[in-house]
Amino acid sequence: MVIEKIKNNTVKIGIDGDTQEFLDDIFIENNQCYKQAEIYSNILSGLMDARAGIVGNNLNVLMKTLNIITICIMMPTLVVSIFSMNIKFPLQNHPLAFVFVLSLAVISGIGFLFFWKRKKW
Repeated sequence: MVIEKIKNNTVKIGIDGDTQEFLDDIFIENNQCYKQAEIYSNILSGLMDARAGIVGNNLNVLMKTLNIITICIMMPTLVVSIFSMNIKFPLQNHPLAFVFVLSLAVISGIGFLFFWKRKKW
């Protein structure tokens, strides 16, 4: 803007023809630099948006994996918590009741993993 004002007021300031041509060249170069910086800024903004999209996608994949791990841990916990209630269950006083509950919990976790692999989640 300053260069443009100087160029418009060359008569008032007393600038000769050679200096006026020099100011025109400076004005043109300045405009080209401004446009080039604007282009680079747009490219950088696009790259930042693309990176944000990639990070968001990676976060979605991570959240999906953590959710599956949580559900896989929840299945054996559910089985064990059902059998640890203070009510009468079959085989409660059997010597292998602990092994039965533990194996049922492991089977439920492995069953969920097989179901997950089959569905290709």
